Amino acid sequence: MHKADASEWSPEIAEESAAGAGLVLSGEHWKAITCWRELTARFGRVPMLAELKCCGFTATKLNELFPGDVRTVLSNLAGVPE
Repeated sequence: MHKADASEWSPEIAEESAAGAGLVLSGEHWKAITCWRELTARFGRVPMLAELKCCGFTATKLNELFPGDVRTVLSNLAGVPE
């Protein structure tokens, strides 16, 4: 999966990275990616998965959406350092 520099991130880069990992991004994926980016900006660090509850996501749902290491996949797709 492509690791984008946060300043060079774009939705197109996220789509390309997702496709390379065999994912097709749905509205729920984009909601999680947007939440991940916003929480990272707010906290100045990558959030813990439990912190995505404020966006309506459970750990189980995140694992369904982003198979594998959820934090790594989300960070890569959101263009934020892990």
